[in-house]
Amino acid sequence: MLSLLIPQSMPVIKGIRIPMNFYVVLKEPVPLAGMSYPAVRTPWEKIRNADFSSVACLCDSDVSYNPYPLKVLFSAE
Repeated sequence: MLSLLIPQSMPVIKGIRIPMNFYVVLKEPVPLAGMSYPAVRTPWEKIRNADFSSVACLCDSDVSYNPYPLKVLFSAE
């Protein structure tokens, strides 16, 4: 059974307001989070260091931002 995280259990990622702008839902079996459209200065490397590896963009079929070092796993409007 999956255990959803409460805000107090979410990891701290410097430069991101958690849970307002980045809401971590699961740590196991893989990290899963949601966020609003990313700002220009989104600290993608810090998100990667928090064990996230991919982005699913649900706002457009062509991703208009570069989440490097994360990979774009899926994109659709």
